[in-house]
Amino acid sequence: MFSFYELGIGVKQNFVKAFKFYKKSANAGYISAIFQLGYCYVKGIGTAVNKEKGFETYSKATEDNYVQNYFGKNDIETLNDLNQIFHWYHEAAEDDNKFALYKLGECYELGKGVWKCSIRTFEFYKKSANQGFVDAQYKLGYCYEKGFGADIDKVRAFELYKIAAIGGNVDAQRSLAFLYEQGEGVEKNLDNAIYCYKKAIENGCQKAKEHIDILLNK
Repeated sequence: MFSFYELGIGVKQNFVKAFKFYKKSANAGYISAIFQLGYCYVKGIGTAVNKEKGFETYSKATEDNYVQNYFGKNDIETLNDLNQIFHWYHEAAEDDNKFALYKLGECYELGKGVWKCSIRTFEFYKKSANQGFVDAQYKLGYCYEKGFGADIDKVRAFELYKIAAIGGNVDAQRSLAFLYEQGEGVEKNLDNAIYCYKKAIENGCQKAKEHIDILLNK
């Protein structure tokens, strides 16, 4: 619920209320809330900017008692994942580092160091994509295509795939070809589909080769 207040999902956006919910959940030992509380301090979301307090809050997420209670274990893999997200939150504090924001989106998508969260995944990919990071533009397009953390919007997915494909992202090239092939988010165009599949193949995408073989043999 606290993410809803921060992001204005289903309720009126209220940063102060979001901050209070993060703080309450963080005190209860929820690691995702601890990281987000630290992010609030660093960025001044619902509270005054206090980077020192933010970094201090981040560090609490790696304490043994929190790790054990949250994950039910504190093995090397879990601690490594936590250290990674700890690192990326630190990096993201520096002028919204676009690569760090992308990596945070990835952590929430894959559940590395935190529980999986499609909404948080979408928001971090969006922040990174808005700064022009090509891989994040592809991932944001994927979120729109699949309805992952956002409403399905094939037109927006197509637009983002096209931007990322021009930027050289091979997954975007393949996904763009698929939308052209299916006529989703754009008018169906098999010539464009074949062109995009070929571009993806040139960049080493085997899945694109499978698709184009099926398409050419229809």
